[in-house]
Amino acid sequence: MSQFNLKIALNATLYLVQKIGPTADKFQIVRLLYLADRARLLRWGQTITGDQFAALPWGPVGSETLDMLDAAMGDPNRDQDLGQYLRQYISVEGKPTNRVTAKKLPDMRCLAIADLEALDEVLAAHGHYSLDERFQRLVEVTHDRAYHAAKERNAHWMTYEDLAEGDEDLLDLLKLDAEPALDIARAHSR
Repeated sequence: MSQFNLKIALNATLYLVQKIGPTADKFQIVRLLYLADRARLLRWGQTITGDQFAALPWGPVGSETLDMLDAAMGDPNRDQDLGQYLRQYISVEGKPTNRVTAKKLPDMRCLAIADLEALDEVLAAHGHYSLDERFQRLVEVTHDRAYHAAKERNAHWMTYEDLAEGDEDLLDLLKLDAEPALDIARAHSR
């Protein structure tokens, strides 16, 4: 499967923040990116970010995406050079708001049409929650079959097979490891 792509994850984050506006927060961004990654995987056999998903007690998160946002926030346990680089593009406040603010517009050349379709689909379905309902609603939505499959195995990491939710065609595609063909498809879908 894909490797995490920082540039794409950053630009997908900038895209979400641009669409959500000043109330965007870290919790919302990691949840929406999980849902968009999952939607793109189910439709096209590849995620947007190439992230690995952790089944944390409060729900699934893209591990590298969360690390990216923590680095931008200035977490001392994260790569400080990466954090400095990211702060050119994005600002992430600490608690209690965890607000995420874009300093630049997303570089749309980094996002494939399929990426944008998945992001827009997730925004239309889940990007409108008020601050009061955001946490509970996104927890409900992201505690999906894939998350529960990992929890039933007592696993920290969710697999792409968990995310496929029994789709035999997608499972066959994942087993083929058709990475080069998918990268070509990504390049041509822009």
